[in-house]
Amino acid sequence: KNKILIIPDVHGRRFWRQAVASGHYSKIIFLGDYVDPYPYEHIDGPTAMQGLVDIIAFRDSHPDQVVLLLGNHDMHYFSLHYHDVCLSDRYDYRQAETLHRLYTEGHRFKLAHEETVGSQKYLFTHAGINQPW
Repeated sequence: KNKILIIPDVHGRRFWRQAVASGHYSKIIFLGDYVDPYPYEHIDGPTAMQGLVDIIAFRDSHPDQVVLLLGNHDMHYFSLHYHDVCLSDRYDYRQAETLHRLYTEGHRFKLAHEETVGSQKYLFTHAGINQPW
C-alpha cells in the first residue's frame, strides 16, 4: 500500500524531521517554501538555509522516495525573473546568492509532481494551478 507524506511550508522549521521519522512512506513530497522564516518564530536566515541543506541531503540519500517542489518563497531565489514576480518581504538578501546556487544546482527541484496511487492520479504543487498555467 502506498503511503505518501506531504510536508508543506517548512520556512526553516524542523518539524519535517519528526514527520519523516514517524513511519515508512513510499513517497515524501515537500511542497516548498523551505526558507524565509517568520520573524516571530525566531529562526534566522542561516538556520533556515542549513535546514534547506539538510532537506537536500535527505533527498539525495533517498532520490526515488523524496520529491522537492518549489514554492513562492523559493522561486525568488531561483531566478531574477521570479525575484521580481514573487518577492517577499522576508527575502534574505544576505543568503540570496547561496540560496540561488542551492536551488539551481543538481536539478533537484520541480514545480509540480504527479503521483499515481492505485488507478488514481494526483498532482502536487505548492499552491495549486490555474487554467493558463
